Amino acid sequence: MRATNRPKPYGGQLDRCQVCGDKYHRENLVRTPVEFLQGEGSNLFTNSTYNGIYWVVDTSSDEGEISYGVHKDEARTSVSDDNVVSVVNGVQTWEGSGTLRSTSPSSTLDPGSYATFSLWIGPYERNTSPSMSIDLGITNSDGSSGQKIRTWNINGDKRIWFTEAVATLSAAGLGDAGEFYFYADVTNDGKWWADKMQLEQTTSSDAKPGTFVTSSGAATTYATDTAMVTNRKVCRRCFETVWKKSQEIGRTNESPVAPPVRPFSQEF
Repeated sequence: MRATNRPKPYGGQLDRCQVCGDKYHRENLVRTPVEFLQGEGSNLFTNSTYNGIYWVVDTSSDEGEISYGVHKDEARTSVSDDNVVSVVNGVQTWEGSGTLRSTSPSSTLDPGSYATFSLWIGPYERNTSPSMSIDLGITNSDGSSGQKIRTWNINGDKRIWFTEAVATLSAAGLGDAGEFYFYADVTNDGKWWADKMQLEQTTSSDAKPGTFVTSSGAATTYATDTAMVTNRKVCRRCFETVWKKSQEIGRTNESPVAPPVRPFSQEF
């Protein structure tokens, strides 16, 4: 274990560098643009996370964004002056058995292809029991009729999925011209959360979920691995020096792992 994973203890809050993953005190991290590689993949859902427009939950009660979810390092517990505990950067949570289903039809799928539906799901971290049973399948637009495809029994959070031929889904009579509504029916004794919903079109009957692709307002596809830039919390080791325009002239393809050597003008 590197020393950076064991910061000296004092009253400061710990966090992780989002590039190397090591722990640091938050005062030693900065937010900066970072280049990353988005892997090839697609998400044919209009929205990959829950909201009231593209997803709905039947029968379960809304508990707000109180679970830590998939990215537990991003969630924080906050205590107000009057001792009210809340979660910052939490994930939408529900209580009691219920059904999460899409309310917007998927993009049109090729009749000769296969559909892979996946999502991350798990129990609320304070549940007395982590056991959950989830049925996955397709449904009609109002959720009144459905066709179960696969059942999962889990004890903790997990990415679950099914892969099925589009022709088989169409035969259920619940979709229209290759457009479908998907659901996850949850049975549990406490609270639960769901996130990172994804729909992919594949050519294999035993395909597993691929690289997760975020979608927000429209289906998203990356035909190849794509270089992108985003903001990250980073440590000093992972901080990338920004080049000035004057330094771009005559620079090499060498990676800027260190600041450029400074010129020094001398008169004769």
